[in-house]
Amino acid sequence: MSKGYFGDNRSKLNLDDLYSGLITANHVLNHHAVLDAHSHISVRNPDSNDTFFLADGTAPAVVSSSSDILEFKFEDGSPLDSSVSLPVVSERWIDAELYKRFPGVNCVVHSHSPDVLPFCTAKVPLKPVLPAAGFLGGEAPAWDISSAYSARFFATSGSSDEKHDRLVRSQKLGAAFAIKFSKSSSSSGFVLSSLGESVSSITGSHKDKETGAEPDYAVMLMRGHGFTVAARGIEEAVHMAIYSALNARIQKEALQMNESYFGCTISGSIPEKGGSIKGGKAKAAEEIQFLGAKEAWDAWETERDDGRLERAWKEWERIAERNPLYQNQVKSEN
Repeated sequence: MSKGYFGDNRSKLNLDDLYSGLITANHVLNHHAVLDAHSHISVRNPDSNDTFFLADGTAPAVVSSSSDILEFKFEDGSPLDSSVSLPVVSERWIDAELYKRFPGVNCVVHSHSPDVLPFCTAKVPLKPVLPAAGFLGGEAPAWDISSAYSARFFATSGSSDEKHDRLVRSQKLGAAFAIKFSKSSSSSGFVLSSLGESVSSITGSHKDKETGAEPDYAVMLMRGHGFTVAARGIEEAVHMAIYSALNARIQKEALQMNESYFGCTISGSIPEKGGSIKGGKAKAAEEIQFLGAKEAWDAWETERDDGRLERAWKEWERIAERNPLYQNQVKSEN
């Protein structure tokens, strides 16, 4: 777990619990189909101002010991141990730049969830339909990496030298992505920093934070790619990732059910002599119900402050422990 490691009232010094929590988080998110072999979760190093922990090239389901975890630098996303020659996570710059830009972020999840991917390609906004997904706010903002393939971010190397494969595989792309978590760069989403008005029950984050220490948005969709969560701790990040995917699944089913039951209306103009409808648009006869802004705010505040995150974490942790696929040697050694 990450509780007790962050904030002004740190109560844990030994990092074993943090390693164990990171390993369990990999297993929990894999069990919920949030992390595939190419996704990841990382956590800030509470003993350092410029490094974070992330599994090496090992897939989430088979991460099992502290030897599978590497320490990376914010500065350039490279392993702290320069002798490391193993394959490492190619999109670690997502994490490095978020930690660098937002001191209040202690955990990052990057997912290619099949439940969320349709919202990353169809441009249908992902909005909260579940109280447990109130952290989405009005809707989850989206970032298109193609906007970063420009001279602005590749002034020194030239965009032609960068692979356009939609992976955040460089420091410049990571920085372009992290900027979008600030309200000034996006017009929708949930103002996560405002939740810092009280102490987080999970991470111990304190309300007295410097301006800009936390991102304005907890979840960012990535066009044609996946989504990323920036949170205050492991348990919070896992909760947000799981409920982002669950909310997406339910919203998609509700949209399909709504259209099949109520049908849709067609608007547009028909030429006097007949022919096709000009400027025709199809609209659902009835809209599905989303959480309003205050409902989202209050629902997430309840979820966070009533111990619901910890309760869910304990259940998910137990399920992972009982699944023979997942092994956590750090936990078994303590």
